[in-house]
Amino acid sequence: MGKSYVAWLWHFHQPPYAEPGGAAAGLALPWVRLHASRDYYQMAYLAAAAPPELRLTFNFTPSLLAQFELYAAEGRRDRLMDLSLRDPARLTPAEAEALLAAAFDVNFRNVVKDHPRYFKLYRRYARRESFGAAEITDAVALFNLAWTGEVFRTARVELATGAVVELRPLEAKGGGYTPADVEAIIGAQLEIMRAVVPAYRKLQEEGRLEISTTPFYHPILPLLHDSELAAVDRPGASLPPRFSWPEDASEQVRRAVAYHERTFGAPAEGMWPAEGAVSEGVVPYFEEAGMRWIASDEGVLALSGGGREAEPDAAFRPYRLGEGRLAIFFRHHGLSDAVGFEYQHWDEAEAAAADFVARLYDLLAAARSRTVHDVVATVALDGENAWGAYPGQGVAFLTEVYRRLGRGDVARTVTFSEYLAGNPARGVAPHPPVSLDLVRPLACASWIDEAGSAPGNDLGTWIGEPEENRAWELLGAAREAWARSPAPAPRKEEAREYLLAAEASDWFWWYGEDQGGGSDEAFDRLFRENVAAAYRALGEEPPEALAEAIAPRRRVWRPDRHLRLRPGDLLVVEWPHPGEVRFGVNGWQDVAQRPLTPATGAMAGPGGPYRASLLTVTADIRRVEFTFRDAAGEWLGRDFFVLVN
Repeated sequence: MGKSYVAWLWHFHQPPYAEPGGAAAGLALPWVRLHASRDYYQMAYLAAAAPPELRLTFNFTPSLLAQFELYAAEGRRDRLMDLSLRDPARLTPAEAEALLAAAFDVNFRNVVKDHPRYFKLYRRYARRESFGAAEITDAVALFNLAWTGEVFRTARVELATGAVVELRPLEAKGGGYTPADVEAIIGAQLEIMRAVVPAYRKLQEEGRLEISTTPFYHPILPLLHDSELAAVDRPGASLPPRFSWPEDASEQVRRAVAYHERTFGAPAEGMWPAEGAVSEGVVPYFEEAGMRWIASDEGVLALSGGGREAEPDAAFRPYRLGEGRLAIFFRHHGLSDAVGFEYQHWDEAEAAAADFVARLYDLLAAARSRTVHDVVATVALDGENAWGAYPGQGVAFLTEVYRRLGRGDVARTVTFSEYLAGNPARGVAPHPPVSLDLVRPLACASWIDEAGSAPGNDLGTWIGEPEENRAWELLGAAREAWARSPAPAPRKEEAREYLLAAEASDWFWWYGEDQGGGSDEAFDRLFRENVAAAYRALGEEPPEALAEAIAPRRRVWRPDRHLRLRPGDLLVVEWPHPGEVRFGVNGWQDVAQRPLTPATGAMAGPGGPYRASLLTVTADIRRVEFTFRDAAGEWLGRDFFVLVN
């Protein structure tokens, strides 16, 4: 009988939020700072506190790491940070509204509902009551505390840099905050961010974990290689003009590997391709960069190699690619998504952790019973977005999962490189890539199956809808302009940096109706500004089309979100159950009905939520009301509405 192993990868990623314009430019959105203070360091803290036999792999995207430097080395600020640190009495009405709109962007169930002062402020905001300077300061302080790690709000923590963070006194205040308190909280967030890389370097040097990387700006590598190879199987979808710049795909990989080694002091041996997106054509880029392994999703394996889906335990072992120097692991989709989306709804952390580990061990036992070889379960998922939805930011859940896995009594945790190279000291036999079964051809697909498409993983989340195709068309034209430009080398290098940033997957993720969020407008603007900046760096005038929004201002209403609309906004509603939504305007005039279709992506898991696009707001609309059909087929009361300014 073979042995059982678990290879676990946490993926950390943020797109480039820096406004084009050099060192004076700020960051458009605050998510690097906020996820650093809530998630990135706390995940290292929990790994360090885990049993010493636990092994994990953490994957950092260089576009995220580079923004740590913008904050720390260059002193840049994001827009929300800048507003938060200003005297609230001196904010313009528009600035105060922007600050308050962001100040409640936290999980309602775990944060707002059970906090007396925060809930009172939320209700005032929902009723559109005016806020004075004291109310604004409290909302901003509570928001930033909520976005700071649980461990920092409940204990005194000495960071890997030697700095100390202790926010218990400010957490205990509960209200009555001062501008100095806000400054102290944000100052602590910046200290935490500065300590993220040193914390992971220390754990890597101790042999506790492996650190891997992703192509620099998190592009969908197969689409840079050749967009014509993308399978688009959603009804009505089509491909844009061909985008095929293999040298960009190679450069994104090469830059990531170089940046990673400079940052962590050791070369990366493995890579999580952005969104697990792979194809046969991109394998050489990883081989040329010296990677020993990559990882994707079992749904990709199901489409690869001529029928691997018929083998029940196909995903419980890695495979070799290309010339045999490179291995590929395929994550277990159900296990990974359960951590990302399912266990956050459990009230008891210990019960949730026990259930997860039992499921994992049952699957490993079943796989091992059918082979004499070793089996390995790959768990790979986003390591930052789920924790706001977990009680206590998932600290108790992860602590218990790590405790159970760290015992190693049923399966041994390994890093990906350790599984391939072997580790006699830990009883891990080598599994070199050359000894693995070949999988060929490797399907052109990602971890996700686009909503509304035919079954099977694909790349439709990033290409095929009109908005996505328009973005690819504008990017392709700019890339061709760069190729024929006679500009001097320094200016071409500056322009290329903007174009590489514009190739980030995130811009295309939010285009179209298959995904939706609260930042579509900002993402659209950042994409177009990067492309326009490339033209200017070349000494050319950007096309007028880049001044026009590609996506409408898509605003997503949820039951726990207060929303204000203005003309031009596209109203989208999300509901936790399937069914239909009925809506009317200005007192149930012009009544219409829409089906609710599953929302997929990083913020949605199996079983919901469900989404429908209702209408684009026009100047004559003052109020939109809507209701939902419940599981019994009955319409709910007409209790839901949004107002238009």
